[in-house]
Amino acid sequence: MAGLSEKDEDRYRQKIQLKRLQSKRFDKNYRKYTAARQALYRTKKKQQQEQQPIQSTSTITVSKSDLRKGEGIQRRRQNTKKFILEINKLQNSNKQLQMENKKLKEQLICLTSSSSSSSSSSSSSSSSSSSSSSSSSSTATTTSSSSSKQSNADSTTTISPSTLFFSKS
Repeated sequence: MAGLSEKDEDRYRQKIQLKRLQSKRFDKNYRKYTAARQALYRTKKKQQQEQQPIQSTSTITVSKSDLRKGEGIQRRRQNTKKFILEINKLQNSNKQLQMENKKLKEQLICLTSSSSSSSSSSSSSSSSSSSSSSSSSSTATTTSSSSSKQSNADSTTTISPSTLFFSKS
């Protein structure tokens, strides 16, 4: 009860209980009254609950064009992320290949410098052997000297195909 103290509320409840016990007609009317009051309370509560979601949904309406815009933005973001990842992968593989190229060039330089110093000493010994074979016939001399030159050329030029394609000229 609104505006009554606890003492007054307790006294009122006791009086109602006493009247309900004394009179069947009062009890019947009291039950109808409380049932009507509770039904009214329930209907008001339902109406309030129905009105609240309607108001909130009406303020949050999303148009189809807004949805399409959002989908387009999301799709473009995914595509850019995909391209960025692909670019990063290609850059990493490019760096790795450049490092391998650098190592192979260093190996080539080391091999050519070591083979050029050893080929100069081996070419002098092969020329003395070719001059000793020239006494038998002149045609044999030209073929043996040309074959010795080819063997020297093969030993000095061991270039891998990757260095030919990636060399800076």
